[in-house]
Amino acid sequence: IGERLVHLGTDEVLAALPHGWPFYVAVIAAYLAIPAFDWAVYSRFWPLARGDFALLLRKRALNEGLVDYAGEIDFYLNARRRPHAASLIKDVNLLSGFVSNGATVVLLMGLSLAGRLDFLDQVESGLEATATTIAFCTAALLGGFAVMHRRILSTDRRGQVRILSIYTLRQVAALALLFLFAGYRWFRLRHCHDVN
Repeated sequence: IGERLVHLGTDEVLAALPHGWPFYVAVIAAYLAIPAFDWAVYSRFWPLARGDFALLLRKRALNEGLVDYAGEIDFYLNARRRPHAASLIKDVNLLSGFVSNGATVVLLMGLSLAGRLDFLDQVESGLEATATTIAFCTAALLGGFAVMHRRILSTDRRGQVRILSIYTLRQVAALALLFLFAGYRWFRLRHCHDVN
């Protein structure tokens, strides 16, 4: 990547960057959202200090920049003296995955049932059928998790509801931010088209 950027030159790279400040605000908000929602979850179970937000931010960076779940390991190593650290971190990850995978399944199944996944076959032949199959298989796995959750999760029902609620709110906020950005982009493209 570095070699390609050097070949392009600084002027071309800078010209390709978005010029509107809302884009950068959205990027920063999106990056900080995951640690902020993690803070909301963990603060329900443990007293957190200001420095713990930096720990959650590092967790996010390690998960994205190094290897998935590297941040979870680092977070556990720093939180292991807290009550039920391993079981709470496990439950939080499972319930967060349940919400995000559930949202993806609902989206894919809705698009599939409405006959709106045909654009995938334009990318690669058979991709629509593959996406539909994956959505239904994932739905079955999520259904199994929902049925078996008492044997898998360690937190009490009230804690599970809190975690699910916060991560559902995070999912809704992420989608809202995505639609807000898409709307802004559409407005800008339309405005530029009208000016020309």
